[in-house]
Amino acid sequence: MVKSSSLKPEFLEEIKKRLLADKTELAQDIERLADEDPLMNPERTAESVPEFEEASSQMQGSERIAEEKKVLEKRLEETEESLKRIEEGSYGICKNCGNPIDQARLKANPQALSCLDCKSRLSQKQESA
Repeated sequence: MVKSSSLKPEFLEEIKKRLLADKTELAQDIERLADEDPLMNPERTAESVPEFEEASSQMQGSERIAEEKKVLEKRLEETEESLKRIEEGSYGICKNCGNPIDQARLKANPQALSCLDCKSRLSQKQESA
């Protein structure tokens, strides 16, 4: 059973506004990166493929953009999940242990889905793996 959040409606409204703004900004950044990817240029054809050095540089640029895009997409997913949890009334409850997430943590990182204890444990597991 998911616990219900005990956060004040004013705080939740403030967080929701921030999350919605973040969602818009993240979506725009993802779209911008897609437009910047040299390998996704619609004018690029087999005949227009550049020489090796330039193609290598474009490949590196495309890989960098793909990594940035991956990070932004994960952040967008967390933002959308946080907005969903606000609507469900479970925002501010750790998805791992079910305990409340500290309000200061939520204010600093509105996309936080885990309390600090669980986040620390997860980070330690990932570092040791």
